[in-house]
Amino acid sequence: MSFFNSFDDKMLEEFGIGLQDFRYIVISNKLFYLEGLTNVSSLADDEIVFSVKRKSCKVMGSNLKIKNLDMNTALVSGNIVGVSVL
Repeated sequence: MSFFNSFDDKMLEEFGIGLQDFRYIVISNKLFYLEGLTNVSSLADDEIVFSVKRKSCKVMGSNLKIKNLDMNTALVSGNIVGVSVL
């Protein structure tokens, strides 16, 4: 069970809302973990853009590298200075 599944259960129980489309977490401005991606839209050393259900999730920073990528999740390392959802 992932951290987000456990968190989602708690959100549904306490607030009646869930994390259905996508979710991300930034850890110590060094790691970015995303669940719910559909593809990688653009990739550069200072910016990575992921497509997520009808939106885009942009990770900004320096020395960004995709450390792990599968059908639904991504792990990015580097100096993360911001994340925006468009």
